[in-house]
Amino acid sequence: MKLVKNTSGRFVFQLTPREQRLFVEVLELYPLIPDGTRKLTKQRGQATLDESQELLDEALAEQRVSNQRHLAKFLADPHRVHTMKSYTRLTLAASDMEFLLQVLNDIRVGSWILLGSPDCQTEKRLEVTQKNARYFWARELAGAFQSLLIAAMNLVQ
Repeated sequence: MKLVKNTSGRFVFQLTPREQRLFVEVLELYPLIPDGTRKLTKQRGQATLDESQELLDEALAEQRVSNQRHLAKFLADPHRVHTMKSYTRLTLAASDMEFLLQVLNDIRVGSWILLGSPDCQTEKRLEVTQKNARYFWARELAGAFQSLLIAAMNLVQ
């Protein structure tokens, strides 16, 4: 995936067929952060904490559903994603980039959680198995795509 054009806050990337397939496969994993992993900790009283946690969980669930709808529309929009025979052109506004960074971050963090939240030492001992391989590649690809988007945004500043 490479940035081929940046004009007036619109970024145009070119992806090979393989990159485009991987990009879509990674995005289709969204949402990946398991429900209930975001916990409130700074509240007085258990009743207030439980009520606040329930409100947070509901808001996050609504946001995930909204993001899933937006992502589906995004990937189906021929003005944003235009596939040719030998490449795909991806045209993004700055707001699209921010949205994709949030989605990719969810996938990256969710993969890390599903791998057992390994620290550096634990990571070295983790074995790639048929059960967890998907999360290894998803975490790495999401991070790579995030890096490319951030690098393109930094060129503007």
